[in-house]
Amino acid sequence: MISPLQCYLFMGYTAIGWISYRRKKVDLSGYASILVLAATLILSDSYALLTGISVTFISSAMITSLKKRVAGGRHTATESDAPRNWKQAASNMGIPVFLAVMEPLTHTHAYTFAAFAALACATADTWSSEIGVLSRTPPVCIISRKKIQPGVSGGVTTLGTCCSILGSFMIACIYFSYYEQIAETTCILILGFVGALIDSLIGELFQAKYLSATKDYTDQETSGKLVKGFRFVNNNVVNLLAVAITAAIAYQLYYFVL
Repeated sequence: MISPLQCYLFMGYTAIGWISYRRKKVDLSGYASILVLAATLILSDSYALLTGISVTFISSAMITSLKKRVAGGRHTATESDAPRNWKQAASNMGIPVFLAVMEPLTHTHAYTFAAFAALACATADTWSSEIGVLSRTPPVCIISRKKIQPGVSGGVTTLGTCCSILGSFMIACIYFSYYEQIAETTCILILGFVGALIDSLIGELFQAKYLSATKDYTDQETSGKLVKGFRFVNNNVVNLLAVAITAAIAYQLYYFVL
């Protein structure tokens, strides 16, 4: 039976989603994704992960707005003013939500632990990507260490790396506030950061990169020529793979180490 609290929570997320849609933070499919994810977590009583996802969504929206004000007219290779859609929501939040729903069905806490690790990975990568492009020093390739164009997948900066750690730390703190397990919280912090590095590695090795008319490398599919990676591997695919790998590592770690 649906409780009054669950109804109030869903009404709240409906309002948050509508405000985000009106402010062009998400498109209509993104708004629908917010409702589906919120309803799923509320009905499964997964309030811990709901808190984590809410904080991630709000903080990421604030960081994106701040980045646009700070960056001004500066161009980045992945810059896009398009609102977030269901594909981005699914690639970043789909696996954590699925894992959170599995705990009440199986009564296995390993799923929630893995869900938080996956969310820490998504948050760390988002913070790193959004803030890293503002670095005063150019990014370097995570493998070759050569300087590359800001915004291209596979690049890392000191600023972005620090923000990645902070994003993961934020999700770890939310986990600790609910479960008060120091060892598990520490592992989530580390796994989130490692997951963001895995995201950069996958992006460098497999994500499609194009050469634009201005001879700049970009991750955005344009009329430019594909010069590296696989055409079907875009940023959403990279995010999904990194989150999935992080969740799998976390699930095994919970059973064999913790």
